Amino acid sequence: MTARAHPTPIASPAAASSPSRVLVPRATLVLVGLMGAGKSSVGRRLAGRLELPFVDADHEIEAAAGMTVEEIFARHGEPAFRDGERRVIGRLLENPVHVLATGGGAFMDARTRALADLTVPSSTGSAEETVDRILARLATLPQTEQPG
Repeated sequence: MTARAHPTPIASPAAASSPSRVLVPRATLVLVGLMGAGKSSVGRRLAGRLELPFVDADHEIEAAAGMTVEEIFARHGEPAFRDGERRVIGRLLENPVHVLATGGGAFMDARTRALADLTVPSSTGSAEETVDRILARLATLPQTEQPG
């Protein structure tokens, strides 16, 4: 058995052991969208409000491959990129609960979609409005035990 690497947090939890944590999602929250849609902005804010790590899948793919997304596409093509992307997302989804941002192309592939139990609400408005809508939706779902 090989050890799994933990995702590289981009925004670390504010106080992971804080007893004031209101929501504790049962699974990683996956934000999917096109480049420039605001996944990272929303993801960092959402992670901060939930006191969870934020992980950007593209950054993890680049770290695993040792090259940029653009270089992977240029050298190996989209099918190879999508294959690596699926493996990285699968690994990230096995890690403790966090907020994960992925590009829209990731979930065009049925095998990648099958890795996550996705609820796909649409989102418009500011990053803060989107965070508030996500938190309101989370409040209606079953939660895990609160720390303490």
